[in-house]
Amino acid sequence: MKTYIAYFDETGDDGVTTASSDHFVLTSLYMPAESWQQNFNLMRGLRKELRDKYGFHVTEEMHTKHFLTDKNPYRSYNWSKEVKQEIIKAFTLTIAAMDLKIVNVIIDKTKFKDNNYHILENALKYNIQRIENDSDG
Repeated sequence: MKTYIAYFDETGDDGVTTASSDHFVLTSLYMPAESWQQNFNLMRGLRKELRDKYGFHVTEEMHTKHFLTDKNPYRSYNWSKEVKQEIIKAFTLTIAAMDLKIVNVIIDKTKFKDNNYHILENALKYNIQRIENDSDG
């Protein structure tokens, strides 16, 4: 049996009230355990390159929404639109070169009527099922 490392992150809220978001998204990034060091080295290399080329701090988290909308902490860098595009492209190409897979589960909360639907639990169940199905092949 192969061992995997998985990271999960969500966006939207898992509530079903009028103040809630219309969608809940649960994303997982997973990789064979033996690939983590190679993947880590690729990302570390990118981060050092971005530091040297653009002054992007190696330990700065990347939050794409805030990055693209010029929110803090990225605003202080004063990058042009073209530089931001180069940085996003570099992240994308580095992730594409890694030995990993990504699963997105999107729950459209406007499509169901059951207020007792367990959004987070079901999103997690579906996401894990996709990882398990992939690992069977």
